[in-house]
Amino acid sequence: MVLYEAQFPHSLVKLIMSCITSTSFQICFNGELTSSFHAQRGIRQGDPLSPYIFVLCMEKLSHLIHSTVDVGLWRPVRASQSGPKVSHLFFADDLMLFAEASPNQAAALKNCLDIFCSLFGQAVSYEKSLIYCSPNTCKSIASAISRTCGSPLTNDLGKYLGMPLIHSRVNKHTYNGIFDKVQNRLSSWKSKALSMAGRLTLVNSVTSSIPIYTMQTAKLPMSLCDKLDKLNRDFIWGDTTDRKKIHLVSWDVVCQPKQLGGLGIKKTEVMNQAMLAKASWRLFINDSGLWANIYSKKYLKDCSLLDENYLPPPDCSSTWRSIVHGASLLKKNLKWRVGDGKTIKFWSDSWILPNALINFALPSAHINPNATIYYQPHY
Repeated sequence: MVLYEAQFPHSLVKLIMSCITSTSFQICFNGELTSSFHAQRGIRQGDPLSPYIFVLCMEKLSHLIHSTVDVGLWRPVRASQSGPKVSHLFFADDLMLFAEASPNQAAALKNCLDIFCSLFGQAVSYEKSLIYCSPNTCKSIASAISRTCGSPLTNDLGKYLGMPLIHSRVNKHTYNGIFDKVQNRLSSWKSKALSMAGRLTLVNSVTSSIPIYTMQTAKLPMSLCDKLDKLNRDFIWGDTTDRKKIHLVSWDVVCQPKQLGGLGIKKTEVMNQAMLAKASWRLFINDSGLWANIYSKKYLKDCSLLDENYLPPPDCSSTWRSIVHGASLLKKNLKWRVGDGKTIKFWSDSWILPNALINFALPSAHINPNATIYYQPHY
């Protein structure tokens, strides 16, 4: 059904279904193979068709959710009044569903999943699923939602890919798992058996890359950055718990590029801000991703992240504060190309740093701060 809805050719559908229906297995029991039997669902393990079939099935579930939302039975959530509606997020084989906190919405959500399961012969393990309700939700309503869905309530959704899904305030203990990973990795290596070049290679290729994923969206506490640098620094110079060696060169020199006399090791704090600057750049160029749309509608509205006078709201999320921290680095290293001038404000943009050009104009001049310039190329 899904293959025909996706408008696959009949010959291709027949070929795919023959791969699915012809699957058979034999079990080796006491050194002998049992008689073969056919699988009830799925295709052969390791079959390259498997991920494509899975994606097509999840696409059907996405269409079911969208159709339920379109008819008004499922009311998705918004991060802001003008932000996009979010009903579901898919990543690999993980699924997160979003709806208003009410028993009726819980019933609509469960009904959508039941329809999907009846179509594909699957079953949802509701006991292993978790329900998170906003702290502002009444406890009786939250309990009713839990009974309707058959899943337990939770105040902590744990971590996903090493990142905590929900946290109230970032402190030095929030990302302690990163420090533990780096420390465990270094403890498994014997620095005595490695040369300086070998230790340098391990630091650059392994320990420095462990916190990269977290640093893309979160500003790590300064204390954690110092602890990570200390681990790398001690390993580079061959320090052990029993003996401390003399560090012949300062860490600032070691972290300089090789062409400047350093070893090319990246400081954790500097690398963290660079990764966040990349996220702020994607916002600046109007990235088409859902995350960029949500943050732009919630925190930017009609202003730009790189405006000199922009300040994050006092009640903003820690992720947004991290992105603003990365934008501060972007402002210092951003260069303009005038182009056709349609996006440049002649008087209010900072042509002469650190102030805008309007601050250097005569008080008696009548200036439109939103005036733009246009460049007409001549050939």
